[in-house]
Amino acid sequence: MMISFKKRNKDFCFPPQKPIKIFMSKMIFTIGLIVLLLNSALIANDNKKNDIKGYVTDAVSGEVLPYANIVLKDTDKGTSTNTRGYFILVDAPVQSCTLEVVYIGYNTKEVVVSNIEGVSKKIEIKLLPTMLEGEQITVVAEKYKIWKPSEEISHITFSPKEISALPSLGEPDIFRSLQLLPGISSAGDGSSGLYVRGGTPDQNLVMLDGMTVYHVDHFFGFISAFNADAVKDVQVYKGGFPAKYGGRLSSVLELTGKNGDSNKKRFGFGLNMLSANFIFEGPVTNKINFLVSARRSYSDIIESGLYNKFYDFMANEDNSKSIMSTGSGSYGGSMQQEELRPSFYFYDINAKLTYLPSSKDIVTLSLYNGMDNLDNSQEIAGRMYGSPGSSEFSNSGTVSGTTDKRETTDWGNIGSSLKWSRQWSDRFNSDLLFAGSRYFSNYDNQGMFNSDSENILDDSSQVFRGLGVFANKEVNSINDFTFRFDNDWHLNSSHQLTFGNYTSHIATNYEATK
Repeated sequence: MMISFKKRNKDFCFPPQKPIKIFMSKMIFTIGLIVLLLNSALIANDNKKNDIKGYVTDAVSGEVLPYANIVLKDTDKGTSTNTRGYFILVDAPVQSCTLEVVYIGYNTKEVVVSNIEGVSKKIEIKLLPTMLEGEQITVVAEKYKIWKPSEEISHITFSPKEISALPSLGEPDIFRSLQLLPGISSAGDGSSGLYVRGGTPDQNLVMLDGMTVYHVDHFFGFISAFNADAVKDVQVYKGGFPAKYGGRLSSVLELTGKNGDSNKKRFGFGLNMLSANFIFEGPVTNKINFLVSARRSYSDIIESGLYNKFYDFMANEDNSKSIMSTGSGSYGGSMQQEELRPSFYFYDINAKLTYLPSSKDIVTLSLYNGMDNLDNSQEIAGRMYGSPGSSEFSNSGTVSGTTDKRETTDWGNIGSSLKWSRQWSDRFNSDLLFAGSRYFSNYDNQGMFNSDSENILDDSSQVFRGLGVFANKEVNSINDFTFRFDNDWHLNSSHQLTFGNYTSHIATNYEATK
């Protein structure tokens, strides 16, 4: 019994310690398992990815903003919008994400997005334009105010919206503002042409909404041919051009015109010492909106002091002509001074129609026309030619009469483009473009000398030969037709595939008649 009792006593005393150990072991194991499962769940949740996509627009006008930067805050992930303002951030983590949106001329905005797995809803990010306030001036160094460099080689994004803050002559000018960028210069103060890293203006490819524009200036090269009010974005490639542009020797400039306000109709009018301009934009229906912008100089009607100074500067002379009159001399005459300033004007018109047939399709029709007209015609009475005492042509040896000269020159561009954009899926989109443009330059010079005497145009004349009827005409033109089919496919967060087709046909014509 004692042995049994002791044994039972032993069994009675020690077993309570064993369950405690087992219980503690089970607790440690359970806690460890829970921690492991939670950690696995967190890791699994971190591995879950979902795309964040949407559009970036102007909060006031509803205009889509191309090439805006979207960055996932506190990470190295980022993307940019395309020409339709669409962006996609591929394989973003499934969690609450903060997006930082940056666009030139607009306030930077941070947007918190709840990125939920399996949810493919598109978001719309509206940016407010930066406002210039009076009374108080604060100078703050900010990035991406007027222009910003890109991670791509020699690629710069430029904002026409902000060039009004830069010094200008007459009115804001896109190309003159581009001359302030590194690697771009001008031939002189009187030229708006772009000399990119040693190249000449004719070696630049300039496109407006996909159409090629030649000889992009007004007023003998003093003013660029694009109205800043009708352009919303400028992409400058000074080297390393993307394959989709074909190729150029110097640079590529891609200008995107405004689509027009999609919220309400707007009208604006401007006037300076050289030209007048207006812009009219707004919606037609909830799927169609338009923009019309026009600019014309009035120098052919009113020769302002600014025009006279500009012309004298461009002509680099006093524009006064010496006219023979009465008196003695080898061919007669003292000199009379007469100022012959030509009549000149220019204009340009931009028009764009945007149609949204569905949430995935955008169709745009863009038109452009710009022209310069120079009229150097003149009619001068009382002009006298000849040598006193000579009887070769008349009894007096001198001939008087009237010179009627008609000399006109006009040059410019006319073009249009039709573009269809389709968002096939969140990661794949296509652009189909048909564009045509024509550059023309016409010179017409004809006239007649009407003499007060008779028979002065004898074939034996050596002095007056050529003073009768004369005519000289030159016609020069370039026709450019372009077809482009561009596709963008976002494979993953690290790779993007761009492919397509680019075809162009260029025909030139030159005719001269004398």
